[in-house]
Amino acid sequence: MVYLIIFIVVFVAATYFVMSQEVFGAEPKGERLEKILSSKNYKDKQFQNQSFTPQIAEGFSMPKVMFSFLFGKKDPLLKPSQAIPAIHTDLNKISDDEDVFIWMGHSSYFIKIDGVSFLIDPVLSTFGSPFKFFNKAFEGSDLFKPQDIPNIDYLVITHDHYDHLDFPTVKAIREKSRKGDYAFGSGSSS
Repeated sequence: MVYLIIFIVVFVAATYFVMSQEVFGAEPKGERLEKILSSKNYKDKQFQNQSFTPQIAEGFSMPKVMFSFLFGKKDPLLKPSQAIPAIHTDLNKISDDEDVFIWMGHSSYFIKIDGVSFLIDPVLSTFGSPFKFFNKAFEGSDLFKPQDIPNIDYLVITHDHYDHLDFPTVKAIREKSRKGDYAFGSGSSS
């Protein structure tokens, strides 16, 4: 019984320590919280999609998905068998009159249209996860680093998953976005 109590205490302390890291964010407060609460899409203590968007495909359940993830046979096509062919483009040398659409690896894109630049879901760390053992970038899809990013007009984060919102990258490039509203340090961002 003593060992069980010790295990629970250690587990709770470790969980608290891990979850208190800056990468996991924090509860919104002040002006940011007011903005969230006044959003027309915020109801029942969470944001609501404007159209029906199931989290799990029809015919599946969370226990079934977790069991398959942990114990199921891994599909060999989930990971490329060789490096993904990619070209590193010098984003600083793209002229304002050139329209481009550049895949930067994983979920990341650089788009410039009519001189307006967008950086979408920049995941430029080696891992699309706060843990260095999970969701490693495929070889060839990790060509760009935060220092490669020029000044941009808009930084677009489509949703708050680590493979679309890479905290170290966003933190490193936050000053490069000309138009935006960010709140760092408190664990929240706009």
